[in-house]
Amino acid sequence: MAPKKLWQPVKEWVSHEWATWKEAWRRVHASLSEDAVLTRREVKADLLARRLVGAARVFAPDGTQRYIILDPAFWQPVAFAYDWSMSGYDNHIHEGERWHFFVRRRELDQRYPAAVSAEQTQPQQPAKLRHTPPGPSPRYDWPEHAAFEAGRIVERKNKWPSAPRMCQWCMNKWGWQPDESDMRKLLKRLLG
Repeated sequence: MAPKKLWQPVKEWVSHEWATWKEAWRRVHASLSEDAVLTRREVKADLLARRLVGAARVFAPDGTQRYIILDPAFWQPVAFAYDWSMSGYDNHIHEGERWHFFVRRRELDQRYPAAVSAEQTQPQQPAKLRHTPPGPSPRYDWPEHAAFEAGRIVERKNKWPSAPRMCQWCMNKWGWQPDESDMRKLLKRLLG
């Protein structure tokens, strides 16, 4: 008997119907008082019980892509580390493929409604700049980019980068850097 297929192709991918893995993770994390261990357990339990529906956008080395809805059994061997890192699905990847994961908004919104935080109701303050030539504030979310880079460093070197190192990374990438205390706060929040 052939093994059960762990996904089905999506007939039509409508982007706004799917939340990125990171967005879904953060919403669950926020609803659980930012408890990382509980978030890992809850996300996996929800995917296994079909309370959340997972999907992937798979890019092949030749540039083609496909969209698939993942069966709950797909998540059984998967281990979640943080919003940017999971493992245990490697046996499904063909050489050179890149997988990007999503969660269907319909179930996510029902189970974990998006809350408006006090930070979101306040006008955005520009990032504190240091050692920077005068100019406009960045138009992108530096904490999100820095968090992603910190996660990549952890995965490669198995240790957290320092705030000065991450500030230097910002300077190298964009020609400006946030205040070191803001970077320390971001790294502390990521550590949970």
